[in-house]
Amino acid sequence: MAVKTPVKATFTGSDVTGLAEYQAADFIGVVDGGTGAVTFTAGILKADGTNAFTTVTAPSGTIVGTTDTQTLTNKTIDASSNTISNIGVSSLTSSGITIVDDSSTSATISLGETLKISGTSNEIETAISGDTITIGLPNNVTIGNNLTVTGNLTVSGTTTTVNSTTIEITNSFTFEGSTADDYETTLGVIDPTADRTINLPNVSGTLPVLAVASTTQITATPEELNYSDGVTSNIQTQLDAKASSAFAIAQAVALG
Repeated sequence: MAVKTPVKATFTGSDVTGLAEYQAADFIGVVDGGTGAVTFTAGILKADGTNAFTTVTAPSGTIVGTTDTQTLTNKTIDASSNTISNIGVSSLTSSGITIVDDSSTSATISLGETLKISGTSNEIETAISGDTITIGLPNNVTIGNNLTVTGNLTVSGTTTTVNSTTIEITNSFTFEGSTADDYETTLGVIDPTADRTINLPNVSGTLPVLAVASTTQITATPEELNYSDGVTSNIQTQLDAKASSAFAIAQAVALG
């Protein structure tokens, strides 16, 4: 059926004097002009001036107007299907992120603040690209404090410079030599029973070695050892030979 325009009674005083169509400015008062909650029963309710609901389910609670301020309780809002705007950081249940360092010192960074990740000059460097933060070592690393290496330390460079007063080696040095093969020279130490000091002389040359381990110090000076320079055989044998010759000469002289 066609949509009809509702009619209303017209009054003169308290008497009904006729009927007239509703105008745009007309409204139906609630409970004879009162205000408050409205309970709808089955009937016709225009939705847009043209179409109508044939049945209206009675709502519960209070109808909220556009100018009222109400608190929503126990409501579920699908964020993917709605736009939520003007939410301040302080309105969130958690308005910050707590970070903790290796010493268990913590700090809270409020949402909206900037978190800066700093490196240490010549030790640690940081870089950011898009949503990735990279933390690594620079090309030239300087360790300002102690460094402990629990595993093996491999140096691939050609020169290793150690500027230190004392270097402690637990057991020995191993020298590969100029040829990388299966043979190496190991410089070790006999387990000391007291603190020892061995000085390298201020001359160039090759250090001799002893055939067996010994705790006897050589007391002869280099100058005294040089007296044997030029000796080509066992010194004692030569002395014995010369002594025999001298004895024979002396005996011959004595016998006439």
